[in-house]
Amino acid sequence: MSLIGNSLEWAYVGDSTFAVIRDGKIVFRSTPQQHLTRASRAKLRFASTPARRKQHLFSFNDPPFQLSAEAERSDRVADAHVGQVAVRAGDVVVLGTDGLFDNVLDEQLERAVQMGRKLGFSPKNMADIVAGVAYERSMQPSSKKLCRGKPDDITVLVAFIVESDS
Repeated sequence: MSLIGNSLEWAYVGDSTFAVIRDGKIVFRSTPQQHLTRASRAKLRFASTPARRKQHLFSFNDPPFQLSAEAERSDRVADAHVGQVAVRAGDVVVLGTDGLFDNVLDEQLERAVQMGRKLGFSPKNMADIVAGVAYERSMQPSSKKLCRGKPDDITVLVAFIVESDS
């Protein structure tokens, strides 16, 4: 990930993702890279609208893209998602492993960032709070309403977009 002017540029392989939050709302969220199982491909094929296709795109059974020293078990660097998104001063970028984004709803992430901004948290303090929310949620049982609550590694980085001094 790199900030060039007002453009946040990225390349990633796998199921770690990031979100750009502006004025307390997610304005961009990357999508994890996962190999679709036969069942997920079937759901995707029969989904009637783009919104329904997005809703059914991934399941916890779909293995993520991964890089490995063992070539036969590895996806390729050339498979990376690459892109850019415009950002501005005041935006908050939250990067995290699937332990964050599989367990925390977008609304919960937005609330945690809003709270952190109001309380004047540093990016590190905000990352600690967001990781804590993800950890607490990972220890809760799943329900039909929330298919979250799965123990996993949790890594969170937070960056604030600020005005350049030059």
